[in-house]
Amino acid sequence: MDPRLLIAPGIIDYGFRPPLGLPRVMLANTISLLPGTLGAGMEGDILKVHVLDEEQDVAGEIAEVDGEAQGWQHLAGIEGIGDQGAAPCGSLQDVFVPRR
Repeated sequence: MDPRLLIAPGIIDYGFRPPLGLPRVMLANTISLLPGTLGAGMEGDILKVHVLDEEQDVAGEIAEVDGEAQGWQHLAGIEGIGDQGAAPCGSLQDVFVPRR
C-alpha cells in the first residue's frame, strides 16, 4: 500500500440484532464481504469489525446488511445448528458442532 493513501484503519463495534447461532455467524461472515471490512471477533452481542477507513459510513452499510439479515432468523431453530440458549459463538465450529 502506498503510505500516502488517506485511510484511517481501525476497529469498530457493532451491536448484533440477530439471535445466537447461524443467523449471527452468517451476518458476521456477510459483513466481511463488504469492501474494506473484516469481522475481527465477537464479544457477547458486539461484533468487532476491522475497517480500512473509520471515516467512511461502515456502520451504516453494516446496518443495511443487518436489516436484510432479519429474514435469516428462521435459521436459528434448525436442529443441530446453533442454539438460542447457548453462549455466543465465536466461530463456525461453535455453530456446527453436532449436539449429543
